[in-house]
Amino acid sequence: MAVNNDPVFGKTPKVAHAASAAANANLDGTGTIITLLAAGADGAIVTSLKAWATETNAGAVRLNVFISQDAGSTWKLHESGLMALYTVDATTVQVPVVFVDKEVPDSAIILPASAVLGVTSMDTEGVVFAAEYQDLS
Repeated sequence: MAVNNDPVFGKTPKVAHAASAAANANLDGTGTIITLLAAGADGAIVTSLKAWATETNAGAVRLNVFISQDAGSTWKLHESGLMALYTVDATTVQVPVVFVDKEVPDSAIILPASAVLGVTSMDTEGVVFAAEYQDLS
């Protein structure tokens, strides 16, 4: 369905979470890519995207964000971030890896109609990705 509003506005805010515990060292869009969210029929705007460890990691870990414009058939690397070494403990708090900062509107990711946002970790330690987004109308 074509967008019939001018200007285009976001619909109801949504939240998406995905956990990764499998390593995918491929940057060419192959291997296991976890779907974090799928844009609606008119596209979506991702206003926040971050990740953090759910278990102790042995060293720094590269995290990757992919976009597929064909419902997950082919993926293109969009962005990467480095999650620092972190030991889970009752007295420590991890600073998350921020891909899209909601306090910096220009960092938002605009997804075209029916695009898919996917995530990977290049190591086997547990990682959670979380996004806030709105489908467009």
